[in-house]
Parts: sequence; C-alpha cells; structure tokens
Amino acid sequence: MKIRIEARLNVWVRWDDMAKVFVSCAPALDIYSQAATKKEALRAIESAMRLYLITAIESNKIDGVLQRFAERVLPGIGPESPDSKQYITILQGDGCQVTSTLIPLELTRG
Repeated sequence: MKIRIEARLNVWVRWDDMAKVFVSCAPALDIYSQAATKKEALRAIESAMRLYLITAIESNKIDGVLQRFAERVLPGIGPESPDSKQYITILQGDGCQVTSTLIPLELTRG
C-alpha cells in the first residue's frame, strides 16, 4: 500500500554559539535537528520530520503522534499559534483509492 504524507508545520532555525551550528526545530512534533548552514538545517528538519512520521506509521504509533500533535497546537496548551493553520495529512491507498486522516489546527479539540 502506498502512503503519502502531507504536512504544514512551523519550524524555526537559530544559530547555537556553543555548538557552532544552526539548530532547527519543529515544535509541534518536538523534533530538533542541526547543520552547518541555515539551508542545510531546514533540509535536516524536513528530513527528520519525514522520518519521524514514516517510522510512526510503520510501527503503528501514528495515532499517538497525531494526538500529541493536536495537543501541542491547541490554543492555550502548546507553543503554537492557533492561527498558524498547521496540519498533518496521511493518505493511504493503491491507485486512485485514497483515505485521508486530516488534523487541521482549527478543527482539533481534545
């Protein structure tokens, strides 16, 4: 079965003087990465997010990941702004048959 992941997540990149690298973070998933340049740090966090979500799917832990994601982005609970419109979509199916699990920020309530 084919799986496609679509996500829109806020990330940040900052220079770390102690480590002498750019640190990148996706707060909604609590994932960090690092690299020598800003551009590489952005690629690294994108790769880390992709690997994290694929691993969660393959190990049947995606429901927990999506639940923690929703908890982190709800207004007043996590560090993310309620109008940032972050989401994760997991598309599964063969050919044209697709089912979708969408967790948009504005519709999520715990």
